[in-house]
Amino acid sequence: MAGCGGSTPSTPVPGLESVEHCGAGWQPFTAPEPGAPYSTLGYGAGTLYLSNYPAQALWALPTNGGPPATLAPGVTNELWVEDDHLLFTQGTPANQVFSVPLTGGTPQLVLDGGAGRTTPGNVLAHAFTATDFYWTEMSPSSDTISPTVWHQSRAGGMANQIGTVTFQAPPDQTTRIPGAYLTARALALTSDSVLVANLSELAVAVPFAGGPVVPLAVASPSLDLASEAQLVGLDSQGAYWSLPEVGNGTASVVLSPGDGGPARVIWSAQAAESDVRTVVADGAGGWILIGNQLFDDQIDHVAVRSVDAQGASTLLGCSPASINESAVEPPIAVAPDAVYLVSINFATNTSEIDRIPR
Repeated sequence: MAGCGGSTPSTPVPGLESVEHCGAGWQPFTAPEPGAPYSTLGYGAGTLYLSNYPAQALWALPTNGGPPATLAPGVTNELWVEDDHLLFTQGTPANQVFSVPLTGGTPQLVLDGGAGRTTPGNVLAHAFTATDFYWTEMSPSSDTISPTVWHQSRAGGMANQIGTVTFQAPPDQTTRIPGAYLTARALALTSDSVLVANLSELAVAVPFAGGPVVPLAVASPSLDLASEAQLVGLDSQGAYWSLPEVGNGTASVVLSPGDGGPARVIWSAQAAESDVRTVVADGAGGWILIGNQLFDDQIDHVAVRSVDAQGASTLLGCSPASINESAVEPPIAVAPDAVYLVSINFATNTSEIDRIPR
């Protein structure tokens, strides 16, 4: 996905969505910084929380334009706002979780997923409730060994394995990219299960209490289409897939519900010459969708749009120009009044946080 730069042809192309007004919805929020300084991004109560590599610090950045405040030293690939504190991962295999007040202070260890274990795996992702932590691990010795799912009480005690997830690679992919279909980087929780998904095709529910792993509905009853489904999001509602449509080159967004129900389309009115790369719940029963789209200026832009529960969509904004000149990096942060994302400018090798009003 993409960011900024480029030129606009003078003659619009009929049949493509107009780019005339969508660029105004893409607003730089921070000044460009060299390289890729931001490793993660979150939001809570009028503040962006982020990990800044050059500063080697966790920052709180007010969305009203005030200066950043340093909460604690260190960087992380995962962080979450919980009540009056920030949770974030640390450790070489990322199996420790610390807490720091939103006002800043000394981080406190709240989870050590490797305590008492001789060979803990490399942690891929965490999720948590008020009482428990859950995470996925890959073997430290081989990426062809199936990922495992772990649990530990926030009250203390030892980590315990509650499941193993085996994703089968399609026959034509097994030798070309060995191990790629085994990864389990997407993780979310329902009321009774851990949802785990790989990058393509498959998502499963692992019961908190252990027991058989339950596959979620495939994105399409057609095996050919299901094999082309790309994971674009995972949350408590289930797994979101970008699914190509036969014949017209566009894609639908399909939800495989976390409760095991049948897959359903949440958005089918996608424009021609477009795709979806990221889906995030908006907190109000709908979703924010981010992808690439060809507009009537004959340039592919990053498009950010909202979709409500009935499937009606609104284009919120698009990057000023070509996706060949910049890229959008996940994750994104969704606030009640805006979407915040990190864009990289290839020409200048800089990154900035941009704001797209809702």
